[in-house]
Amino acid sequence: MKTTIAITGASGYLGSHLCREFLSRGWCVRAGVRDPRKLDFSDPNLVPFRCHLPDEIDETLLSEADACIHAAYTTRFTTLAEAQRVTRKRFKGRAIL
Repeated sequence: MKTTIAITGASGYLGSHLCREFLSRGWCVRAGVRDPRKLDFSDPNLVPFRCHLPDEIDETLLSEADACIHAAYTTRFTTLAEAQRVTRKRFKGRAIL
């Protein structure tokens, strides 16, 4: 049985490199991304899941995972109020992860 890792932010710079590295080592990767159709690579051992933090996460992303790397981060705020809202939700989202 292969080792399975869940990675949030899998379509980002860091997350995509982590996915490729774990795949190259024979791991199964459960990739959390905002839009699974936008992953720019595929692999038989890669399973994408919707993960649009801080508002939405497909909790099955974490099922059957032996480990999790949280590489997702919201960086595009348009107002201070939005940044504060996301920060509050982020702490709640970490509890889920």
